[in-house]
Amino acid sequence: MATEPPHKTPPYASYVSFQNYLDHLRGKSLPSRIDNTVMSHLNYGTRQALMAALRSLGLVGEGDAPTTNLELLVDALDEDRQALLLETIKATYPYFFDGKIDLGRATTGEFHSVMKEATGTQGSTIDKASSFFFGLAAAAGITLSPHLVTRKSGGGGSAKRGKLRAKKVKPPLEEEQGQNPLNGAGGVKGMANQLLDKFPPFDPKWPDPIKAQWFSGFERLMASAEKTGQI
Repeated sequence: MATEPPHKTPPYASYVSFQNYLDHLRGKSLPSRIDNTVMSHLNYGTRQALMAALRSLGLVGEGDAPTTNLELLVDALDEDRQALLLETIKATYPYFFDGKIDLGRATTGEFHSVMKEATGTQGSTIDKASSFFFGLAAAAGITLSPHLVTRKSGGGGSAKRGKLRAKKVKPPLEEEQGQNPLNGAGGVKGMANQLLDKFPPFDPKWPDPIKAQWFSGFERLMASAEKTGQI
């Protein structure tokens, strides 16, 4: 019989969506529960991922009723929110703060190994969960290893994989003709590769608004690259 992982599945929503939803709730009376009717401005996938994140972070309780922690986070500003997020991240991810891994020096392989062992998360979900953690850690004022954030900065690795995949699936007719306007240096895919290569590396020392803009911009860039077959 398979052994259940000791910790629940970590949040895998977009961190920017999570942050935006906290801001969306600010200035309003919190509802008695968080459900689809108070997320009607979001698409289905985003709602599902956000609900999973709120539960995992302990921000909603039984019946998805808001907890005190959610109320405090919604109302908090800047430094106060940062302190609350630091408490939240340590409570949600104890396996990253028990001395087994140094987040200031860790590699992506180490990070994924610890998360997988603790939660059983793997595949594409572990990439999404890692991205959420990086965003949450930055907002909480935690310094992350450059070996972690560089992987998310859209460096040459993703672009090279995109080029290899594009060449692999190229139809025989195009091989014979040697022409495909989407694969050329000036085509859509070439432009996506150039943008990914030029995207600025993440700096944990940036102010929170700049960090949020970085994550938002990177997500849009990755979505655009995905549509053109780069990732």
